[in-house]
Amino acid sequence: MNANVALKELITLDSRTGDMDMTDIMVWLGNRGIPVSVLTRMETLWDVTKKIGEKTARVGKIIILKIVEFIREHPNAAIGMALGASIGALSSMVPFIGPLLAPVATAIGAAYGFCVGAKLDYCSRSDPASPFEGLILIAKDFFKTLAEIFNTLKAEIK
Repeated sequence: MNANVALKELITLDSRTGDMDMTDIMVWLGNRGIPVSVLTRMETLWDVTKKIGEKTARVGKIIILKIVEFIREHPNAAIGMALGASIGALSSMVPFIGPLLAPVATAIGAAYGFCVGAKLDYCSRSDPASPFEGLILIAKDFFKTLAEIFNTLKAEIK
């Protein structure tokens, strides 16, 4: 991707964020089981902008837009990951060892939940690939275009 194409893609993504309402998005994500701590961090991301060349892009909203698109395209993977993260939150309530268990339980639970959910997402499609190939494709696809745009324009980001 060259810089002109990347800038056009970024402008297109930025224009799609213009009518996004933070309250609606956060409520929608909350209803999908995303933990409140994640939603709080996403709220701080909401207003992040970066100057790219002579344009100012709403980078935070673009990232949130891509997360919402991912959840819509892979609902079971997102729900599985949220449920796995919830296990970590619950394990933090165990007396004495809870604070030690929580980070490990969160990481393992979220990863396992993502894998199980992604398998369910994969099984609902007619792809001939194995479930593990589907997991790899989903992981690669998540921010592929966005990463390519930012990598191409990184010299112009101020």
